[in-house]
Amino acid sequence: MRSHGVRRVLIVLLGYGLIGGIVLLVADWVATVLALPVLFETLLLWGLGLGLPCALLIAWNLPRIGQHGGGVSERVTDQES
Repeated sequence: MRSHGVRRVLIVLLGYGLIGGIVLLVADWVATVLALPVLFETLLLWGLGLGLPCALLIAWNLPRIGQHGGGVSERVTDQES
């Protein structure tokens, strides 16, 4: 069961790296075309850097917080008398 968590984290890590690299390439082109300041790329790097641990944490805890939770949830209704 533990290998599923590690596998999921590795898939998210590789996907995040690939998509992040593409985003950085496109952002570099857009920044050049629109003559955006260097702060744009700096903030983008910070955003991607701070987003990575969040994505990995969500991937690791997905069975506990997602639809694969394993527990049956009861529907709570508000009954007025």
